[in-house]
Amino acid sequence: MLPPAYSAYMDDQSKYRTTARPWADGWELHVEGTGVTQVRDLRDARRQARDFIETMTGQGIPLDAVELDVSHP
Repeated sequence: MLPPAYSAYMDDQSKYRTTARPWADGWELHVEGTGVTQVRDLRDARRQARDFIETMTGQGIPLDAVELDVSHP
């Protein structure tokens, strides 16, 4: 059984689409419907996006709920 926060998340949305775009000091993470955050190392992008989503929504989500697309100029 999933914890209540995860259950509410699964009912509302299955994935958070996130686009990573390079910038001078790392990567901008554009989370669809949520906002923008930043991360220095692309290896940390999915975890940073999840932390950002949890902060903005007040709900816990699994790491695999973050769908990461990388944009190269």
